[in-house]
Amino acid sequence: GLASGQTAPGLDADAIATLLRQARDSQGRYWRKSAREPGAEHELAALAIQRLCQLQLLARDGDLLRPLPAIARFALAGQGNAAPAAPPLSGSSGSLFDL
Repeated sequence: GLASGQTAPGLDADAIATLLRQARDSQGRYWRKSAREPGAEHELAALAIQRLCQLQLLARDGDLLRPLPAIARFALAGQGNAAPAAPPLSGSSGSLFDL
């Protein structure tokens, strides 16, 4: 793990595509046919990056991608944290302690 105050090293989309290409070679038999085609790793990487950003598990800094801790999604709003607070559950007041 990282020491307190350290940030995780960044990657770029090409590094993720390379990882997916390597995974395709060893695990591709479990993937759908279109995902195993040459060049599909770039589309898969773009899709994964988009979804991880939407889940606030990945941050973009230009071309650099930096993983975020999952717990950051639930940071308290207004406490000086850069991470956004998790949205309230639908149909609730937003507090886990309200009955």
